[in-house]
Amino acid sequence: MLQKTPRILCQFGMSSLVLLSIATSVVRADSCAPYEKLSRFIQEKVLPSSGSTLEQRAEELRQIPTIIAEISQSIYENYRLGRGLPISAENCLPSGYSDRIQHNIAAVFFHESIREMNESKSQTARSIAKLLLKKEQAGAFIPFTLTGHWKTLDRPLERSTSDQSPLETSSAGFHRAQAAVFANIAMIPHSDWLLVFAHEMIHVIDEQIHANLSIVANPDLARTVAQIANSKASINELTQDERLTCERFLVSALNRGFLAELRAWWLVRQIYHELHLPPIFWLEHLYAEGTPNKSTEARFVQALSERFPTSLTGLFGLPIIQALDANHRSNWIKYPRRVPWGSLKPLVKKL
Repeated sequence: MLQKTPRILCQFGMSSLVLLSIATSVVRADSCAPYEKLSRFIQEKVLPSSGSTLEQRAEELRQIPTIIAEISQSIYENYRLGRGLPISAENCLPSGYSDRIQHNIAAVFFHESIREMNESKSQTARSIAKLLLKKEQAGAFIPFTLTGHWKTLDRPLERSTSDQSPLETSSAGFHRAQAAVFANIAMIPHSDWLLVFAHEMIHVIDEQIHANLSIVANPDLARTVAQIANSKASINELTQDERLTCERFLVSALNRGFLAELRAWWLVRQIYHELHLPPIFWLEHLYAEGTPNKSTEARFVQALSERFPTSLTGLFGLPIIQALDANHRSNWIKYPRRVPWGSLKPLVKKL
């Protein structure tokens, strides 16, 4: 049972978010029953100002982390079994205690999900889990936040039956600049959880995302690219050095956007097949996209390319950059193995 989270920043944010559901929603128990043991303990042992010695009160207070850990573990297990989620602890406990248990719930979701991946039948999931554990053991700081309001809904928990995926929703995400992960479990069916969690964790271990930040954010390089792109009418007029400069900037940006998503969803697809899960509609819908006469891999790259077009603002809106972008995407669709996989290449298999 997990009680310590030494290098992981885990939080539960209750801020109001506008979120679109990827599936039939989760049902939550309309009561404070999951927190009853802690609530009763606070009422009987913590709040009374007399009747206990200092030693007794100290011993009683030492029991609180164990109770919180038990409740957090139970909430996670019930969610993974499809039994739904309780209402927020802030509606059931004093503020100080609700904050503590919400923090602990996030920690349990984080560590237990990694444990599930590490013990799964998916070789890809196990490899990702080991890389995450290695990163943690090296002292990495991985912010992980559970978000959303837990409210009672009027229908039972079901497997995802929508073709709308996290690609179009805000059910989970990875903040590129802060390397922080959030997940709204109230919007993620229990059957989809491990795949959505794995997707965001792939971003965490994707070194291409982090390594290319300094290139994209380099103001001198941006000015040089702007001068080159504004002075040429077509890519045929670029010198070799000019083309390399523009492509370095472009591909670095793609490594933090489209290519990062392609790498993550490619590995998620591997996990999906290795686990032999029942059909998940939004994944099946994604895998069915692309030109039919292309290979499975080419269709997949094409589908993700169409889902994640390059922005048309700023430097990326210049015709030269757009032309180079189109060339690269076309080449990767034709030759998927030329996609810059970076540190994730050892995990990549043929689809």
